[in-house]
Amino acid sequence: MYNRRLKKAITKNLTPKKAWDEYVTMSPEMFISNFQADPNYSSEDIKGMCRIFTLEIPSDEIYTDKQLKLIEGLLLEYLETYIEKKGGMDKLDLIPPEVLYEMDAIETEYMLNLIADFCGVPREEIGKKHRPIKPL
Repeated sequence: MYNRRLKKAITKNLTPKKAWDEYVTMSPEMFISNFQADPNYSSEDIKGMCRIFTLEIPSDEIYTDKQLKLIEGLLLEYLETYIEKKGGMDKLDLIPPEVLYEMDAIETEYMLNLIADFCGVPREEIGKKHRPIKPL
């Protein structure tokens, strides 16, 4: 059986930019757009976005509560600085929810094609179980 080893995360000497580059794989506009597309989140609650994102960091490392708070604070600082440099939230080039849903549909189709190729079955067989996500 495969036994993966967990190691304690190293967060020493992180700056806001380093934290963003290490933990977030998207632009600030995409990050904020993804949260704004979800009706459960306030579009202005940047701190809440950072908190939720930090709690969902996938990793093979173990984070202490103190480290997660540090990462959350650094991501928040990075976003606030970014927004300020752009001239405010209304100056950001945010992606509309409809475009995000279309991007998700394209990415899902791509992944289903990869799965079909890997399994050696026609794409149509995989698609019988797949139902596109409809916008809210």
